[in-house]
Amino acid sequence: MSRSKRANLVFPVGRVTRYMRKANLAPSISANAGVFTAAVMEYIIAEIVELSGNTVRDRKKQRITPRDIYLSIHRDDELAKYLGNVIIASGGVVPGIQAALLPAKKIKAMAEATEDGEQQPNKKSASKKKKKAKATSSE
Repeated sequence: MSRSKRANLVFPVGRVTRYMRKANLAPSISANAGVFTAAVMEYIIAEIVELSGNTVRDRKKQRITPRDIYLSIHRDDELAKYLGNVIIASGGVVPGIQAALLPAKKIKAMAEATEDGEQQPNKKSASKKKKKAKATSSE
């Protein structure tokens, strides 16, 4: 019976142990090191696949693409912390515009909207607020 079956894992424990020994990570590698590493790798992959599946279901598609994996990693706080600097081929970028790239007027409107608790800044509501502020200051 293989060590993967004994540990109830899908990832190959023997192969992981062999790669660890080949990489010369330490003078000696214990027998349990491969089991632990394979279990951690299996858990992380299962998390990523589950989150990617949710992303695919939200987009009403059938197939997980590199873009779905990228988006699911960057939407999860813990995975983004550990895999944030990883480049995924054909992953694209996270949607959104950085505040530094927006014109100054939009930045002020967004700041006012977040202070007032609004979802998105509205040109009409921003202009009404300015008119109210001018009216109260002139009285």
